[in-house]
Amino acid sequence: MPARLGAFEILGELGEGGYGFVYLGAQPTPVKRATAIKMLKKGMDSQAVLTRFRAKQQAMAHMDHPNVATIFESGTSPDGRPWFAKPLVAGLPIHAR
Repeated sequence: MPARLGAFEILGELGEGGYGFVYLGAQPTPVKRATAIKMLKKGMDSQAVLTRFRAKQQAMAHMDHPNVATIFESGTSPDGRPWFAKPLVAGLPIHAR
């Protein structure tokens, strides 16, 4: 787990899926806010997976709806894995319902 991605400090792991991890992040400046950061797992770097991840990222970046969390920032980790940061939304994971 990286200590930092872009403007965000990584505070811990929130969850793990088949393709990646979701981390609890904090943006300390210029605006203090909690974030959820999704990043691909190591080894999930096939062209098909990268294309799907980036397509999802682009689709979410263009959505403007009160029930869809927008993307604050995206980038690539020092070891080459793509990631994006979104607002941390309180509640249960969707699979817990």
